Amino acid sequence: MFDFNYRLLRVTAESITAKLIRDLKNDTSRSIRKAIDFGSTFAKSELQREFFNMARDVASLPRNPFHQLIKRGVHSVDDAVFKTIGVNLGITSFTYGARQIRKQNAENGAVVSWLQEFDLTNGDNAPSVNTLEITIKHCMEMGSFAFAIRLDSEKTLFLPVLRVAARCKDCTFVCAVDARCIGEEEAAAIYNAKNAVILLNIGHDASADSEQKRAEAFRILREHRLLYGFLFRYGEGAKADLTDEFLKEMIRCGCFTGVYAGPKDKAREADSVYRYICASREEGEDPILLFDYRRDAEYIQKLILHQCHFSYAGH
Repeated sequence: MFDFNYRLLRVTAESITAKLIRDLKNDTSRSIRKAIDFGSTFAKSELQREFFNMARDVASLPRNPFHQLIKRGVHSVDDAVFKTIGVNLGITSFTYGARQIRKQNAENGAVVSWLQEFDLTNGDNAPSVNTLEITIKHCMEMGSFAFAIRLDSEKTLFLPVLRVAARCKDCTFVCAVDARCIGEEEAAAIYNAKNAVILLNIGHDASADSEQKRAEAFRILREHRLLYGFLFRYGEGAKADLTDEFLKEMIRCGCFTGVYAGPKDKAREADSVYRYICASREEGEDPILLFDYRRDAEYIQKLILHQCHFSYAGH
């Protein structure tokens, strides 16, 4: 599936990223600037040059939460996990995969999504794990290497999905799970795969028992030095929590990222949430990276197809 040029690029990127992580632990600001300058020398397309110019501008902002965010990441996340997910996204998805997606779009008008979604909570209508793996490998041939897997409380499926992730080592898996799915065995499997970002469901169950389970799940994820965050589904009997207190609590729990997802028919609330997310990236000071699940995925798709320009805030 992968050609020699991709493999050479990946080996080079892994080596550079490993050194960059070591440097970031000692001098974050200087190492970020060096990484941007180094990356810009390999920028071939106008879009890639635009990205590195934007990154350079962001790095120079006086009120910039990303320095602290990256510092948190390299000190709290295992080096191999941080490196694998970074290279899988930066090289496999947004370089190699993006080129395949653009090629198919130019040749036959096909629009292949960079992020493929699978819902395993639909009971008999959900795909089996074997079918999931076959479908994922087909998606890889089309240029998709990032997969959002909704598991929620399906604990029995979580370990098999993580084994699929371990076999598809060049891909990135974003798994949305309830706290009850996280235990020592699951954490070990996440670490073994090294390419899974875990989003813990928040907002749809506020019982004291769930709070205790979530605290335990966050503790396990933190102790295993994994990359994780929260997923807040609003509009399902829960309003999106956009308070500073909530974000600070998620940061204390070790969350590196936070994702808000709402139904399409709640346009007014969705607009409000998206403005909050954009403001956090533009003006916020909390070291956590927020995403609007639907809008940011669509925005990245447009970037890949060269249908819009970069903006780190995401407007």
